[in-house]
Amino acid sequence: GLVRMPHALGASASLEEDPLRLMRAFRFASRFQFELEHGLVGIERDQAHVLLGGVSRGRILDELKKALLLHNGPHKFLACLGGPQELHGFFFREAGDDLLAEWQMAVSNVGSLEMLIKHGLHHGFLTGRSQMWRGRKDPKLTPELLKPSLSAGVQLGESDWAELLFATMLWTCSHESVREVMRALKISVAMTANVITLQEKAREADTSTAKPPGASIVRAAVEGRDASSFWASMMSSLSSSSCNATMD
Repeated sequence: GLVRMPHALGASASLEEDPLRLMRAFRFASRFQFELEHGLVGIERDQAHVLLGGVSRGRILDELKKALLLHNGPHKFLACLGGPQELHGFFFREAGDDLLAEWQMAVSNVGSLEMLIKHGLHHGFLTGRSQMWRGRKDPKLTPELLKPSLSAGVQLGESDWAELLFATMLWTCSHESVREVMRALKISVAMTANVITLQEKAREADTSTAKPPGASIVRAAVEGRDASSFWASMMSSLSSSSCNATMD
């Protein structure tokens, strides 16, 4: 399939009317595995930045967060941002030059995360939904994926997915850069803290007995582990824990 702008004067004129059509085109291409028409690919970097710079931050962030939902295939959307228009720098400049220079690695990490989560959902290791951005406000509530152990079929909500995504995508960033990105994207303090905790726990040695399942997922994504073997290992650990609890 091909994503095109149905405008008599072409893609550029269509984006002049509504610059967010470019983000929607990226999202549709990502979700349905379509290609972008030549007119969209050929939009000049400066033109794209100027056009989006004239849109309210709230509208832009609504489109960005929608595109990052699991069912929209966000790794391809992020790859589109890193295309000729260099919109990754527009949205994630607070992450710093190192991440922007190695953008394809960040995209690859998110792609690995998608495969891990979709495999877990398909085989019933996880259950979940991907419908709309909800956010997380209460810092006192510990997400399921940050609890010490994983139970089969645990619910994965949109906020859980978003925290895993940002922890994986911003893997090479300092804590302060993570906070700056999340502030710019108007992500709650509670979610920001969870992202940083996921990264910290994921970096701990594999011998750590306190590593929560979300941290194991992040670590597996950045290491590019095979989804099938990862979940087999996770479920084996779960079975062992259950047996030990029964014996006790």
